Amino acid sequence: MNYRIEEKDAFKVVGLKKRVKLVSTGENSEIVEVLEAISDETYAELEALSNMAPAGILNVCANFSEEGSGAGELDFYVAATTTKQAPAHFETLKIDVSSWAVFSIEGDWEDVQALWGRIYSEWFPTSGYEHAGGPEILGGTEEQSEIWIPVVKK
Repeated sequence: MNYRIEEKDAFKVVGLKKRVKLVSTGENSEIVEVLEAISDETYAELEALSNMAPAGILNVCANFSEEGSGAGELDFYVAATTTKQAPAHFETLKIDVSSWAVFSIEGDWEDVQALWGRIYSEWFPTSGYEHAGGPEILGGTEEQSEIWIPVVKK
């Protein structure tokens, strides 16, 4: 697994937010609906807001509910990291100072999902790190993606 640990000051993501059901494998139809409903103008507006790493248009998953109930939910954002003022029609998520495990992967959505599974089944048990409880971020392009997960040393 190709990864690095990055220290990051507090930052914010700004964008569209929707509470969706947690789907652990396969495609999440609610997230697909959110992504398909976003206009080119909104994507351009988010890209213009992006002025820090992780850069570009991001998918952010935050505020996970209890997964074990079978009815888990999370807040899903299509957003950008920014120091700029958020337009009134966007939501803001403030993220505390944290260490991040940043995993890079080339490939399509199935490859990204497979890596996400390997992070939890292989990397976390042997890395000396555990999840810090904050949001998870996916950024990049269709060919090159990065998964950002907040971590703390065990």
